[in-house]
Formats: sequence, C-alpha cells, structure tokens
Amino acid sequence: MGFRMVSQWIMSAAAVFSAAGCEKTEPREKREIPMMEVTTPSAPEPTPEEMAKSIEEQRENQPEPTLKPEEPRETFVLLLEKGRSELKGIYGERYNILGQMRDLKFDEKSEADKVKVRKLADKIEGFAIGEKAQELETAADRFCAIIEELRAEAEPMEALGTEALKVIDAELKVLEEKQEGGGKVATSQYEKLEAQRKAASGPVLGAQYVWLAMKTLLQEAMVLAELGPRRAQLKLRDCLGADSFKPIPYELTDKERVKVAKRAKWYRSGHE
Repeated sequence: MGFRMVSQWIMSAAAVFSAAGCEKTEPREKREIPMMEVTTPSAPEPTPEEMAKSIEEQRENQPEPTLKPEEPRETFVLLLEKGRSELKGIYGERYNILGQMRDLKFDEKSEADKVKVRKLADKIEGFAIGEKAQELETAADRFCAIIEELRAEAEPMEALGTEALKVIDAELKVLEEKQEGGGKVATSQYEKLEAQRKAASGPVLGAQYVWLAMKTLLQEAMVLAELGPRRAQLKLRDCLGADSFKPIPYELTDKERVKVAKRAKWYRSGHE
C-alpha cells in the first residue's frame, strides 16, 4: 500500500470514529412515581337523634330575644288565629274524659269520694285559656295553679285507695291458699273483700281520670308555649320546668309537662 493510500485510510477511519463519538444519545425516559393519595377520614354523619338534640340545645341556649310589643305573638293575636283549631280538638278530648270520669261507679260507702271526683271534673271543665285580654294574660299562671290544685286532691285519694287495694289483695291471697290447701272458706268472706275492693277502686280510678284530664290541660298549655308571648313562655318555663317541680305520677302526663317546659325555653318571633 502506497503512502498516499495509507494516509487516506487513516483520515477515513478518523472521520468514522469522530462521527461515532459525536452521535447524539437519547435521554432515558423519566418515569413518574405515582403519589399516594392521603385522605383524612371524615366524621360520621350525625344520627337523627343527635341532630334533634343539637337543635334543641341551640334553641335552649339562644340569647333572650329583643321583643316587639306590637307583634301578633306578643299581643295574643297569633294564638287566637292559629291555635283555635288545635284547642277545639283538645277541648273535645277533655270533654270525653270528663264524661267517663263523672260516670264512674262508686260504692255507697264512698259517697264522699264520688262527690270529690265530680267536683274535680267540674273544676277541670271550667278551665280554658280564654279569649278576653284578662284571661289570656293570666293563662300561664292559671295553668300552674290548677295543676297543683288537682295534684293536691288526686294524689292522696289515689294513695289511700291503692294502699287499701294492696291489703285486700293480701287477704284474698290468704283465702285462696287456704282453699287450695283443703280448708273451708265461706263465700261471705270473698263477698266482703269484693265489696271492700269496689269501695277502694272508685277513688283510684277517679284519680287516674284526673291525670288523663290533666294531660289535656298541658296540651292546652303547649299551644300557649308555641304561639303565645314571651312573658307567658317564661311563666310556664319557670313553673313547669323548675327543678323543684315534683313529677306527675302518671307518666304520659308528666312527659307532656316536660314538653311544655322545654318548648317554653325558646322564642320564635314573627308570624309562625
């Protein structure tokens, strides 16, 4: 190979190597690492009972409202307009209860209790919120008064009758055990106990009807608490909701009393 050919070969090889060294290399593809999504656990949805309790607490803890004396609620107009239909239904229920109360049968020896029960029925029947200004203004005070007056009459009457029935039941059990054991028991002994039971049952039933009728009085008070002025609410709240208030012996009636006291704690202005 001549010098010239060797020189050309070297130059060609150098060009090839140079081109190879300068060849552009593609960068590696960049992979994105997925980020893990961090979620904060959400609080569980409140139950209907929890929501109702929350609303009740907000209402009861609301600040004392700024009153507008001319509003329909504060002038008893709202009560007379929107409460009339509900009051009519309450009075109808009360009338039926008092009718049954007056029809109770009493033993001849319980004439005094019969008179007392009928007087209590008359007292309850004569009560109403009323429509005249003086009646409306005194309604809350009159509710509190009649509840305590009825309690003072009915509680001892029921307690005495209930205690007498316990004694009669104990004596009756003794007779039954004696008879089951082969002993002889005269029919007159049973008849005597049945007569005593009849005499003791009248006052107990009379008192229980008083509690039923009292429930309608508290339903009437609820209308006043719902639609009446703030001054009436405060009287009902302080009376029926006082810590010192002794629960009414009849559970359904006492529940109604608690409802009235709770409703009387908060105020809703406007025409609703």
